[in-house]
Amino acid sequence: MTDSKKFLGLLATTTCIVAMAMPAQAQVRSYDIQAGDMQTALDNYARQSGRQLIYKVDEVKGKRSKGARGNLSADAALKKILAGTGFQARIDTMGAIAIAKMGNGGDSSSGFRAAAAGSEESVSSNGEASPNAGGAALSSDHDDKNDIVVTGSHIRGVDTAAPSITIDRSALERTGYSSVAEVFQRVPQNFTDISAGTGSLGTNIGTPLSSANASSRSEGVNLRGLGANSTLVLLDGKRRAGSIGGRVVDISVLPISLIKSIEIVFGGRSAVYGSDAVGGVVNFVTRKDFEGAETTAFFSTTEKGGERFQASQLVGVNGDAGNIVAAYDYSEDWEYDLVNAGYTQPLTSPFDTQTFLALQAQQPSRRHSAYVAGELSVNDVLQIYVSGLYSTRRSNSFFSIQSTLASKPDTTQDTITSEQYSITGGARTALSGDWELDISGTISRVNEKSDTLTIFNRFGPGTETRASERQSDILDFSAIVDGPLFTIGGITPKAAFGIEARSEALERVGFTNTVVTTPFQKQSRSVQSAFLELNIPLMQGSQSLDISLAGRFDRYSDFGDTFNPHFGVIYSPIAGLTIKGAYSTAFRAPDVINLGANSEFQIFPLPDPQSSTGFSNVLVWQGDASGLRPESAETWTVSAAYQPEFAPWLSLSAGYFSVNYDDRIDRAFPTFTDVFNAFFNPDIYVDQIERTPSAARINEILETAENSGNFTGIAWDPATQNLLDAIPDIIVLDVKTSNVASEKIRGIDFSVSGKFATEIGDISISASGAYVLKHNRQITLNAPFVSRLNDVGKPVDFKLQGQVNWTREAYSLNAIVNYTDGYRNSFVNPVGSIDSFTTVDISTSVNLGEIWQGPVSKGLRFTLNINNLFDARPPRFESTSSTTYDHINASPFGRTFSVRLVKNW
Repeated sequence: MTDSKKFLGLLATTTCIVAMAMPAQAQVRSYDIQAGDMQTALDNYARQSGRQLIYKVDEVKGKRSKGARGNLSADAALKKILAGTGFQARIDTMGAIAIAKMGNGGDSSSGFRAAAAGSEESVSSNGEASPNAGGAALSSDHDDKNDIVVTGSHIRGVDTAAPSITIDRSALERTGYSSVAEVFQRVPQNFTDISAGTGSLGTNIGTPLSSANASSRSEGVNLRGLGANSTLVLLDGKRRAGSIGGRVVDISVLPISLIKSIEIVFGGRSAVYGSDAVGGVVNFVTRKDFEGAETTAFFSTTEKGGERFQASQLVGVNGDAGNIVAAYDYSEDWEYDLVNAGYTQPLTSPFDTQTFLALQAQQPSRRHSAYVAGELSVNDVLQIYVSGLYSTRRSNSFFSIQSTLASKPDTTQDTITSEQYSITGGARTALSGDWELDISGTISRVNEKSDTLTIFNRFGPGTETRASERQSDILDFSAIVDGPLFTIGGITPKAAFGIEARSEALERVGFTNTVVTTPFQKQSRSVQSAFLELNIPLMQGSQSLDISLAGRFDRYSDFGDTFNPHFGVIYSPIAGLTIKGAYSTAFRAPDVINLGANSEFQIFPLPDPQSSTGFSNVLVWQGDASGLRPESAETWTVSAAYQPEFAPWLSLSAGYFSVNYDDRIDRAFPTFTDVFNAFFNPDIYVDQIERTPSAARINEILETAENSGNFTGIAWDPATQNLLDAIPDIIVLDVKTSNVASEKIRGIDFSVSGKFATEIGDISISASGAYVLKHNRQITLNAPFVSRLNDVGKPVDFKLQGQVNWTREAYSLNAIVNYTDGYRNSFVNPVGSIDSFTTVDISTSVNLGEIWQGPVSKGLRFTLNINNLFDARPPRFESTSSTTYDHINASPFGRTFSVRLVKNW
């Protein structure tokens, strides 16, 4: 039995069917459907269009429609009738159109796109068309096939030539996960080095950015392992201010109950969005078109603690002139102590042994988030919109370690507060010839405060207090116009033109024991941009060929200009096969926090094989270099997706990606060990070592850098003595952060999925993975490329996720398998190994409203989820580190039980 027949059977007693002959859906004709009663409008549309409509009389009763008048296509007329009503249209294989409320409680079918009558299409995990039992969706609010703006482009109704993933609302609900951070922890292309629980677990594992997260406790997205600040994260297509000193968008403040879909586009997209879009773009689409009310309660726990409670309320109203939605979400975490869980080990030295008494992987925290969005149709051609998200979070962490040299432990208590908001307002107006103008502005702010109290006992009693505050701001204005250019020989190119103006600012200050250690600083810059996109459908029909071109010019007030082009191809040689290719350049502007060019120096002896004494006196110049340039990248992607006509239930896709990333802003000497051994590698550090610095060079350093101490034992008074006179053989070692590094990465993405309708229910099976062929890094222009793959705290070459889902009427069961390949452990001598890590997550959901009738059970869904079903422990990490597992590539949480109740009113 086909899905359309099942649907008809379920609705047989309450369904009105209006049957007419079906014309070509793109045919333009005159419509005269008055605003008013929705059932009347639908009946008139069926008569005037000749289409077959199916709807529930009791659902549309009392609803009002704005109607549709003028020369319109059938799709455009239906869109106008449904605009603002909270209803959507689904087209089945027979051409019948079912009018139904949006989703469960009012969402539109996120993840779907419009299809011509006689076809059923959805967007699969790689962004390609695939069969879907639910049919296609024509949303009432700006979601027509020709009105969708896909992440990765500003042109409505076109696909992107880059590989992509769309995780829709139903997929998010099937996982049973409590946060979007949990979702990204299991995306094979993501490297989870920025997470709330790992920032303070060790600076010898991970990156400087992940270590800096200790004073922020943010959750970031790091596509391809190129750095979380090389992935652009958007909220409804708009930028947000970043955490960790403005460098990383914190996704933990985005409640999963608010998210309609997550759209991920891989590869360089700077030709469309500008800075940061190197590894890819992540766009969180909110449930702005929700209608009704939805209440959610969630609780999870493990055998060792780490409980989490969440509660949310979502309310949406759709009317003739527009819609408004409001949401509130509360989340509270309890601690997960690694000592109690058995994942710590003593730190031993020739002097003493230190034993951990408390070390948290999850800190106690509370978060409040509130969201409001609304759209108002002023008339048939003008729509205004506004949205705002506010979030505040407070976390408290506790660390305690006992030394054999002291009778009492050393303890550290951290209190971190984060307050964030973003507000977007704009107007969208229809122009002649199906052109549309969108003008919008966004203001976003992140304020982070950190207060730390440390009590020392190891070398005698003492206390230290530290406090810091950082505030990151973005103010953005953009104007984008898009539409068809002309038609020649049946080919209608589409274009988008836009301008953007943005200001970015960072304020910060720091204290230690009430003494200012980081004087108040404010860095800021402005950006002006202009961009152009062009899409040319050279072939249409049984074979199709689309060419996409884009270019963006950005002018920064700090470093100057940059231009980034894009070229893409989408080719379908036969039915079901789509081949994509894209070339782009991309860039990442220096972080605002690096613009201050703050530096300091210390003078001390270092080993030097060229010195007769074996040591030389070295001025070590550290901090941020002045005149930082943007990082630049070239990205290539080639992908193919195939859905064979002989097996429409099957979807296959594979893709190859390449990134050459130059001028990376980094430290040539990541650790003090590298500094200590610098003169044993003179060929690598040619640009960093100055054996005979000039007087001008010394004066430059003394005038711009803070003197942090002279440890040579040679007397030098900066007020009265010249440094070269006091220490004539001094060497300068430049260890400042600068454009020194390069990276090259190559790899393959793949996915396979199948959907089956059986007598016992609908079954879907999928598997997706990423295999990195090469990820090499060069720390200076003169250094050899060294692999960053397959070591502790670094990306792993192979990650895989498999999923099985079964659904039958009110019941569903979902299982997810997550696999991370094994890798080496270079923290021991000889080099050791870390075992592979596999976890299984399962969830089962019951729609209680379909089982029991009554006001309480109506619209009530219950979900039970078990993460890490078999209680797999993370592979053991042998080292002198504080933890016995790799906290970047594995999770210490064992079997985790959670329950969720969702009530739609």
